[in-house]
Amino acid sequence: MVTIHGTVGVGLPSQPVYISTVGNTLPTVNVSLIANVTNGNFTFIHPMESFSGSFLVTTYCNGLAESVTLPYVVDSLQPNGTVLYADLNCGNEDCLGVVGGSAYGCPLR
Repeated sequence: MVTIHGTVGVGLPSQPVYISTVGNTLPTVNVSLIANVTNGNFTFIHPMESFSGSFLVTTYCNGLAESVTLPYVVDSLQPNGTVLYADLNCGNEDCLGVVGGSAYGCPLR
């Protein structure tokens, strides 16, 4: 089981988020969901056959694609405990803390 928590930023309610698997990650996932209306957060939970793989998480900020690739490795001792974080912070501070900066797509800390 892999869980992805993320945000598209405050002030962007109902923002579409697209999540897909990358490469040979199984099962193949290609879903869209809507970020929380109140805070811009989203959560995706899915059982995975691959013990390692990657997800591509994408949204659109002012017409431009904002993406982050999230690799994962499932811990065999806690197979349901794999949690990933994605910050698609459209229109707010970038990953370096610069308002309106261009350093987007980094994983949440």
